[in-house]
Amino acid sequence: MGITIEEEEPLKRWRVSYGIELVGHWDTAQEAWDGYRHDEDKVRPVLHPANKYRYTFSDGRQQLDVIQFRAAVEAEKRAKPKDSE
Repeated sequence: MGITIEEEEPLKRWRVSYGIELVGHWDTAQEAWDGYRHDEDKVRPVLHPANKYRYTFSDGRQQLDVIQFRAAVEAEKRAKPKDSE
């Protein structure tokens, strides 16, 4: 009898959670911001209308507040080469 290891999707750098529920994880700050805004605007009002938990944001090294998270998105935009748009 052997142990079967299921291959999971590799964790990405940016993670967003609501309470203890993972909203998602993304490669870029912009993707994570878009995922957060979608959850906040469309999903959370349906699943958690009482809004009794808070969102947490992580860049893979530390937890950020929403202001730091938004600043990371803006810094990423500034660092993006102009020809990659």
